[in-house]
Amino acid sequence: MKLDKVISRFLIFLYLSIPYLPLFGEIDRIASQWAILSLVSFLSLIFLYFNSDLGKLFEIIKTKPIIFFGTFLLFSVLSFTQSVNITESLVEFFRYFSVFLLIIILPTLVSKYNYKFLILLLIIFSCVDIIGIISQNHFGLPLIGFTGNKNIASASLLMKSNFLLYIIYRYDNIFSNILAIILLCSSYIVVLLIGSKAGLLSIFLIFIILLITIIFKREIFKKNLIAIIPIILSIFLFTIGTETGEKNVLDGINQSSLSKDDGITDRLRYYSQATESFFESPLLGIGLGNWKINSIKYDSPFMNNYIVQYHTHNDYIQLLAETGIGAVFYLLFILSIGFKIFKQFKNLDNQTSNYKSIWLISVLCFLIYFIDSNLNFPAARVVMQLNLASLIAVLISLNLNGEIK
Repeated sequence: MKLDKVISRFLIFLYLSIPYLPLFGEIDRIASQWAILSLVSFLSLIFLYFNSDLGKLFEIIKTKPIIFFGTFLLFSVLSFTQSVNITESLVEFFRYFSVFLLIIILPTLVSKYNYKFLILLLIIFSCVDIIGIISQNHFGLPLIGFTGNKNIASASLLMKSNFLLYIIYRYDNIFSNILAIILLCSSYIVVLLIGSKAGLLSIFLIFIILLITIIFKREIFKKNLIAIIPIILSIFLFTIGTETGEKNVLDGINQSSLSKDDGITDRLRYYSQATESFFESPLLGIGLGNWKINSIKYDSPFMNNYIVQYHTHNDYIQLLAETGIGAVFYLLFILSIGFKIFKQFKNLDNQTSNYKSIWLISVLCFLIYFIDSNLNFPAARVVMQLNLASLIAVLISLNLNGEIK
């Protein structure tokens, strides 16, 4: 194997391993993760420069998602003029700039050096997540995996474990298919065990998408019948296997009522407050990263023990308050990825077999991320940005290598 291929794969591994690195004395693990993400991107840029790969990098920069993200960054800088705390704006800006570099560099590395290696790593790390959460459950610890939050743990695991479907669709080996089914079943059981409402909704949508593709593209997705087995089996095993399991599922379903779920009530309040803030300053917002400061003005009657609301639990509404119309370009960045995926549905018959399997995985991953970004704050979490960048990397790799017609 050539040295440049070894180095590139090592850099890809470094990116995906960031969420699993130990704490360095900080209270919130994301502090060191953002710093390490920037370091890995810097090393990757040096590698790409000396390997004359900057041409492909610039080719990726010209794609619509990257253009939308770059425009969002420009509006973010303009929002500094409205900031009460410029330091917070700078910190937040460099986090988004790190994501900007990530979604350019990772696809560049992957497009030249085999996207299958990235898929393999995602599957391996999904297994690590499963083992970690099962261990936490065994020892009576909070079920947060390596993320620090149960909602993030659920979304991250589901996004990575979706790539197990690649094994089912691409290979006819019965042993590899059985292994993939077992691991998929395990991941769904873990998400059910965590009891995250967003996780439960995501599993339901995965089931619906699989059914839709069976109905409308049955000649292509005959294996969807196999892919549905882990969902049905995991729910069956989970509900009969543990009393806690059945309670978590039922609680997650019952809490869909706004009157019974303080979490949803709080989120609706945050959305209302951020929207009110936007209408007070619609052009440039209150300054990137300043919602944690401005929220005190709105949420002080509801604050307990001086706990300040850092996030609105909706990336788009929070950015709307912070950057004004700049948030539109961030939303366009996300939607342009989804549009690229969904518009291929009618043309799947003309696509390569690789893309047919990746298309379904991409749909599922995109929906999971979009749900999470509307209910939580994945933009603030390195692990979720790595998952999103991995999805983009696989799609761009197929595109640049001519596997999308």
